[in-house]
Amino acid sequence: MRKHYFYFAAFFLAFAAGHAQLTLTNGKHVLEISGGISTYYNYRALKTGETERDKDRFKLRDAQLQLEGRVGNTWEYELQVDFADMAANNNNAQPDPENPGLMDAYVKYKGLPWIEIQAGYGKLYYSRNSMVPFIYSPYWQRPDLTRGELFSQRDIGVTVMKDFLNQRLNVYAGVYTGLGELSLSGDNDASGQPEYAARVDFSYPSRFRYREIDDKVSPMPMFTIGINGRYANKSLPDGAEFPANATGEYGLKVINGKKYTYGFDAAFQYLGFSGE
Repeated sequence: MRKHYFYFAAFFLAFAAGHAQLTLTNGKHVLEISGGISTYYNYRALKTGETERDKDRFKLRDAQLQLEGRVGNTWEYELQVDFADMAANNNNAQPDPENPGLMDAYVKYKGLPWIEIQAGYGKLYYSRNSMVPFIYSPYWQRPDLTRGELFSQRDIGVTVMKDFLNQRLNVYAGVYTGLGELSLSGDNDASGQPEYAARVDFSYPSRFRYREIDDKVSPMPMFTIGINGRYANKSLPDGAEFPANATGEYGLKVINGKKYTYGFDAAFQYLGFSGE
């Protein structure tokens, strides 16, 4: 039993998380540099007859660096990487879709009066739970439904977006390569067809950020609902890995033929309580 007590004590004492931010500006160009580190100890209670304890270990969960920039009121850009995931994925045959090394690399144009345009690599505006940043979630891992096994979380493409009613109503629509995180690794499939995705969400009585924790302790009840959909028509050889110069199979994320994906989500928060 003393060994078990040691592991539990190590978990609480060794768990650590940190976050820092720095802002630089020359008047027109603003650059925010931020980073986050989190680590923990994993202890597994084995079933009768099991003896392998290779999962009992300390682990570096995140080592992120994020650069966010604004040039006047027209341009924005973001570059975010996780060095812990880069190191882990370099040693794995198939990258972890929830924890890629490159998280965001895009530019956004805000010079049009009626719409914003975002181009590059980043999270798709699909599924509220998938869009919540890790640091604003109380969990170490997303549910299987939204962690990237059934649909890709990130891709390369172009997104147009617009908000109304003081950001209470948000509309997103985009076109992407359709290969998800593996879009960074090679060419498109034989069809050359992209994937289309769209999302609309509405909040009341005020803007509802993509957060799972009511860290602001909202003084009044707040609600949000969202609907989203995706469509792709791909051509993949049965049972083959694709593309040939990328490792790992797509599973259910990309299939041979047409794929329609729909979703609905809702969330609320009030006086520090939240749910979705």
